Amino acid sequence: MPSSVEPAIGITVTTVRSEIRSWANKEHLKHWQAAPACRQAKSLIHGPDRQLTRSALGLRRCELKVLVGLLTGHTTLNRHLCVMKLRKDPLCSACGEEEETAFHFLGTRSTRMQHKYSTFGSYLLEFDELSKVNPLSLIRFVRTTKRLL
Repeated sequence: MPSSVEPAIGITVTTVRSEIRSWANKEHLKHWQAAPACRQAKSLIHGPDRQLTRSALGLRRCELKVLVGLLTGHTTLNRHLCVMKLRKDPLCSACGEEEETAFHFLGTRSTRMQHKYSTFGSYLLEFDELSKVNPLSLIRFVRTTKRLL
């Protein structure tokens, strides 16, 4: 009597996990790009990022709070405080030239240029350069400025 069992093709557990992880990342990216909100976070975080995750998980709680605030724009800088109606003036208190946003604080603010150069290797950062900066460098810069910690 012939057997009706078909030949088995072995699929390793590693292959299955890898495919599931790949599918989950694609779904996450699809939902991230389709979400209508999070303008600043989307411009700095382009999708799931294992390096960013590892870096963030290695931070202390107060540093993680600052990193999330800088990436999302929800931090104790004048622009966001003004949106929350906790301040009346959104301008930078150090230079008075522009609204004090995370981008201004990290990239274009004319004060603390020496700190920027020693941390990022540049006196001024363009917006697209900020998305390439290591998150630990952002925290290092914040520590040297003593502004948000």
